[in-house]
Amino acid sequence: MSAVTTSGHDAAERRTAARALLLTPVLTTAQHPETMRLVRRHAPALRSMFGAQLGYTLVVESTFARLLKTAPDPGMPVRPARRADGTPFTTRGYVHLCLVTAALLAPTAGEQVLLSNLVEQVRADAAGLGIDIPDSLPERRSLVAALDLLVRWGVIAETDGTAAGWAERQDEALLTVHRPCCPTCSSVRCRPAPTHGR
Repeated sequence: MSAVTTSGHDAAERRTAARALLLTPVLTTAQHPETMRLVRRHAPALRSMFGAQLGYTLVVESTFARLLKTAPDPGMPVRPARRADGTPFTTRGYVHLCLVTAALLAPTAGEQVLLSNLVEQVRADAAGLGIDIPDSLPERRSLVAALDLLVRWGVIAETDGTAAGWAERQDEALLTVHRPCCPTCSSVRCRPAPTHGR
C-alpha cells in the first residue's frame, strides 16, 4: 500500500471515528468494538481535531471513549436525549439521568449494583439536594427511561433482569457498570490489587 493510499485510508478511518463520536456521546468496546478500535488508533489526531476545531475534549480509556462537548451557543438547534420510543427527555428525565449517573460514579459504587439499591441511592442523593423524588408511577417511569438511555449508551448492562420492570412492578434487576476497574487495567471485570488504589 503506497503512502498516499495509507494516508487516504487513515483519513477515512478518522472521519468514521469522528462521526461516531459526534453521534454517540459515549462509545464502549462492548457495544462498538470496531469503532472503538478506530478511536483508539487515531486518538491523538482526534483529540487534536476536536480540541482545535470545536473546543471539545476527547477522553479515551481502555473500555470506552467519551466526547465532552461544550455548551452550545444560544439559538443553536437542540438535540435532546430521547427515550426508546423517540420522545425527547423532559426536564424531570434529565434530573433522573443526572442523579443516576452521580450515584453510579459515587466512590462506594461497585462494578455491579442491584437496581433497588441504586434507586435508594438516587432518592437519598435527591433528598440531600432538596429534590423530591416520590415513589409514584410517573417518577419510576422517568427513572427507568434514564436507566434505559444508559443501557443504550453502553454505560450499564442489565446482567440479570431488566430495569423496565421497575416502573410498573418494582422488579429487581442486577446492573453491571462498564468502567475500567483501575488506571492500569484494560478489563472491567478484574479485581485490582490493593496497591492500585481507586
